[in-house]
Amino acid sequence: MEKRSELFGRHLKAGMASIAYLEGKTQQIVEEELGAPLHIAGVTLQRYKAGYLPSDPASIELLAEACVRRGLLGRIWLERFLDAARLPDSTKRDLIARLLPEQPPSHAALSQSNLPPPSYRHFVMRSSAYRAVVKSLQSEHSTSQLVSLSGMGKTTLAHYIASEQQYGQQVPKLFSASVWISDNNRPNSISLRSIVERIAQVLDYPGIALLPLEEALSKSEELLRRHAVLIVIDNAETIGDNALLHWLDRLPKPSHALLISRFRLPNLSNSAVIELGPMNTSEIQSLLSDRLARNKGHYLYGKPAEIDRLAQRIGGNAKALELAFGLLYYQNSALLEAELPSSQVDLFKELLGRSWRLLDTPARMLLYALTFFPVSASKEALAYCADLSLAGCECHCQRLVELALFEQEQSEGQQTRYRLHPLVRAFATSQFACLPDYQQEQLHMRWLTWCLELSNSSPQYGATPEQLAALEQEYETIQSAIIWAEDHRNDRILIKLIEGLRPLYTLRGLWASKVLENLRRQRDAAQRLGDQNGVVVALAQSVQILSKHKQLEQAACPLAELQQFVQSSQGALQPASIFEYQVALALYATAQGEHQRAEGLWHELLAPAQARSRWHALQVRRWLANSLLAQAQFEAARALFQELQVDAEAINDIAAQVEGALRLAQIALEERVFDSAAAALESCRNLIDHDPERVHRAEFAWINGQYQRSMLEYSAAYKAFEESVELFERLGMEHEAERALGDLHNLEHEQILLN
Repeated sequence: MEKRSELFGRHLKAGMASIAYLEGKTQQIVEEELGAPLHIAGVTLQRYKAGYLPSDPASIELLAEACVRRGLLGRIWLERFLDAARLPDSTKRDLIARLLPEQPPSHAALSQSNLPPPSYRHFVMRSSAYRAVVKSLQSEHSTSQLVSLSGMGKTTLAHYIASEQQYGQQVPKLFSASVWISDNNRPNSISLRSIVERIAQVLDYPGIALLPLEEALSKSEELLRRHAVLIVIDNAETIGDNALLHWLDRLPKPSHALLISRFRLPNLSNSAVIELGPMNTSEIQSLLSDRLARNKGHYLYGKPAEIDRLAQRIGGNAKALELAFGLLYYQNSALLEAELPSSQVDLFKELLGRSWRLLDTPARMLLYALTFFPVSASKEALAYCADLSLAGCECHCQRLVELALFEQEQSEGQQTRYRLHPLVRAFATSQFACLPDYQQEQLHMRWLTWCLELSNSSPQYGATPEQLAALEQEYETIQSAIIWAEDHRNDRILIKLIEGLRPLYTLRGLWASKVLENLRRQRDAAQRLGDQNGVVVALAQSVQILSKHKQLEQAACPLAELQQFVQSSQGALQPASIFEYQVALALYATAQGEHQRAEGLWHELLAPAQARSRWHALQVRRWLANSLLAQAQFEAARALFQELQVDAEAINDIAAQVEGALRLAQIALEERVFDSAAAALESCRNLIDHDPERVHRAEFAWINGQYQRSMLEYSAAYKAFEESVELFERLGMEHEAERALGDLHNLEHEQILLN
């Protein structure tokens, strides 16, 4: 019996209709042209359009290629067509990659990698381990484990391989994206949730971060099947989440996980293990040559034969060699060799101790300060924390780099940043613990003050893209300061730090689940301080975030707690706290679809918003206008959006200007005034690249699709709807994505009817 698929037939009809429409041909001519290379008659193509599946996969591939190339159809159509054709997954992946190769979409700078900058200028190739790792990445295993003692260079090798996959030109590309995660400064902090959030961040699907874990896992696995992603986990031996190990063991292909560990991990049955041994003689010479080339003006104390003997005595441990070569600027190689212990543990203790004794107080302060930064730090940040001038900081940092205590990131065109090897971090942390308590507190307070000044340098509302980028670069450090402040019950600083990060959440939508956790910390800190207003603000902002993402079930619990707290605090709350509470109620009603009730709540907020600031007044009127639009009160909504555009331009609120233009275009389309819709879309197009609110890009694509369909520009409409589906899905806006997908289906149906 022949196989049938009604969905296959419908998609083939849509594809052939698109070809006929774009090329101005009849269906009969298109059938003849498609049938010729397949050596089939038109009647056979008619059977395919009726849902009968071709017996030869090559015929399906030729039909798909014709519809994509000639009909200008995109990824969504192709994926659904191939699914309906019941082709094997590997065939589908290969065909999609050939017909629609991955490219960053033009609407945004899509981040496909979060690899940290390298700390090496010249990579010393570890040939045997390199070949073994690359071979394992091509295997059917779900994970590869790169295992060695500390300091052997496994992180450097893994970084080089991931960078080669991401940016290299001379190697076969196995992966289109690289996700790097490490718990270098907080052991045992990598969890299943944190991995899912990092994948969502790098692949630019921030909406996944707010979903419940099971749903977020499902979405992440779908992405890992669609994209070949290399997940690199540094310090994997500290993983204490067995659920994460189980998940990694069944990671979907074509993605793969590379685990960097000091020992082989248990509970991984589908894993290749590669052991990285000591450097051989040629690799040691390469490392030494690079060190000499980088420091031509410095002399190493020791004859070449003595330095070689010292290297052999150390045993090929890459970090130990770097530390020893650094000491040779200050000490004779023969004497150093004679005094070195034999065991690896004692070897590092001796090398680090000798380097430490060469440091003066300012250099030691810099080393202490860098332990506070979880990833890396700029020289400006270190100078502030160590209370040094910038010139003095640069001089001491250079010496710390020479001694291999600091690693300098190699990033062209970027500010100089420094980081610590885990062994150096552990040593410096132990030395810091020996300081008197008052000195420890002084250093921590300078670090916290720097974090506070940075986090509060961006305005809460209306931050520029440059301000947001600076805040985003230091996000991990500020988050680390938040956790430190919580652990040490420094509640006032904790609250200020969390408030300083708010622009990243409100404008960028980043780390959505972490902001909820931070708001929980803010609520607890406010309760410890007896600050009722702080509790209300934290709870209200939690409800606001969840309501904006239509996570009503998750919002119900903090909303009930908020309402109960407000009722018990009557008369004790400040106007700003009451305002946040009322905004939460209005957003929750909006998310429920109770637009008439929401309209009343937004009306009540007009006067309090005006009393707070022009920005707050503008935002409340935006929501009010949207409530009117949702109730089809077009005249009132249009008048309010027109007013908003003028006011938004006066305070340079680009997001409000874009939203106003989008809604005016939407109203014009509803009223079929197409000239006005075109003008509104054009004004929006001129601003949207400067708009920090990403949802507007998705809405622009959707409204533009509606306009193009009204103009009978079906190809442009198809592309616009397809783009809007992708963007809404990225942002986790499922209702809007389904709506845009419905428009896509309707467009296909219209094309079929026209032909």
